Amino acid sequence: MALLASLAVAAPVASATTSTVVTATQVQYPATLLASVPLVRITFNSPVTASEIPKLTLSPAVPTQWQQVGPNTVQAVTHGYLVPDLHYVTNVPTSLNCASTCSVATSRATVLTATGSLGWMDQLLAQLGYLPVSFTPSVAQTSPVAQVPGTFTWRFAKLPVNLRVLWHVGTYNVILKGALMHFQDVHHFLTTGLPSAQTWQMLLRDATLKTHNPTPWNYVWVTEARPEMLTLFINGQVAYRTLVNTGISQAPTADGTYPVYLRFTSTTMSGTNPDGSKYHDTGIPWVSYFNGGDALHGFIRYSYGYPQSLGCVEMMYTHAGLVWPHTPIGTLVTIY
Repeated sequence: MALLASLAVAAPVASATTSTVVTATQVQYPATLLASVPLVRITFNSPVTASEIPKLTLSPAVPTQWQQVGPNTVQAVTHGYLVPDLHYVTNVPTSLNCASTCSVATSRATVLTATGSLGWMDQLLAQLGYLPVSFTPSVAQTSPVAQVPGTFTWRFAKLPVNLRVLWHVGTYNVILKGALMHFQDVHHFLTTGLPSAQTWQMLLRDATLKTHNPTPWNYVWVTEARPEMLTLFINGQVAYRTLVNTGISQAPTADGTYPVYLRFTSTTMSGTNPDGSKYHDTGIPWVSYFNGGDALHGFIRYSYGYPQSLGCVEMMYTHAGLVWPHTPIGTLVTIY
């Protein structure tokens, strides 16, 4: 659905000695425009100029200014995004020193709320290249950020069916979560994978400026059938395959699809073995955590291709070093 926001302003009490507001009414509008989004329009019963009126403020802060729309009428407009799911509080000025006969008799704080949909977020992320699907509008888009009806299509024909079945338009699923995490990482935000206000704001900005994903869409597929194998997809094409080790029966690698959430070129791994003893392994290279303590990483073994780890996906150092640059935050890893 289109993003709408509304601002309700209480009608002022009339005064016999001062010029009063004739209208200051609710406004509904698409809050995805970068500039000139009207918040409230005020009409006086005597001439007024926009430059004489104190600036309307919003909290959280969004730049505003008054525009002249008639001899007696001004409107406050934004010059920044109103982010979905945020509540904005504003106050119409209580006194206007525009002239001796011009004032607002009363005003009160008002609340504006913008709402957005996950389907709209799907559209924007697809158009910017953060999803493995593309979006084709069925009607003309009035602006780069306008939500319109259209069709989502898989960009890559060779992706496993097990991944495709996880995608559902307008729902919060692991494919959307991974795309959001990667988008947040690109912009140096906290990589929560949640559609936060900050994420919405940057997504609207990127859509307006047509700033596309600077990296390819990558995916890791780990099969536990013997010999165990990792397949790296880059933009839907098989780019690399290598033997791996997954978890032993006492500490299996959980099946499922997970986004990479933490990475190190080298780190220390500590924990408890199935027999109760402790391990403390330093210098573990090329680490990409994807599910709790489970990670893709390099590890020295006599052989590879069958369960030997405590849940991680182990590779030879050389192979891990080749895979690691292609598993940024948000990259999906499927264990199957």
